Amino acid sequence: VDHVNLFVGQKTLDDMDWSPVDAQIEFGIDSDYKIENLPFNLSLSFLTSSDDATYFGVDVSGETSELRVGLRQYGDFSTNSSHYFYGAGLAFVSGEFSVGSVSDDDSTLGLFGEVGAQYKFNNNFHIGAKLDYSIATVEFFDFEGAGGGLHLGVFTGYSF
Repeated sequence: VDHVNLFVGQKTLDDMDWSPVDAQIEFGIDSDYKIENLPFNLSLSFLTSSDDATYFGVDVSGETSELRVGLRQYGDFSTNSSHYFYGAGLAFVSGEFSVGSVSDDDSTLGLFGEVGAQYKFNNNFHIGAKLDYSIATVEFFDFEGAGGGLHLGVFTGYSF
């Protein structure tokens, strides 16, 4: 079974690296594809997050994006309408941090892991929730920081 999902949630970044924009609203497209004769699905996702704040009268903004390729394993679909999944893979993580009119950005390769559950209304439509964690180090203004973080959200999608 193949899946295409629309995801909305929150990405929580390291507050020492990203404060005051460490809790970012996140949107994305998440998909996976069953490859014949393999016991898992190939997953492909794109997630983007951002937040804006004012800190001591100065505008601060942060943005990240993750392009992910990995493997996803589902629980048994034949028993009922609810099932779980888990997966892991590579994430190409980009970030930008702005303070006032000064900004810096960086991109790097990292890792991600995920767990989730979904409920199928019928053979085609489903809803679910998932928890992800990504690890990547980005550099802003000559300081290294975490570009990955904790992702928590809900999704709805189509199975075919």
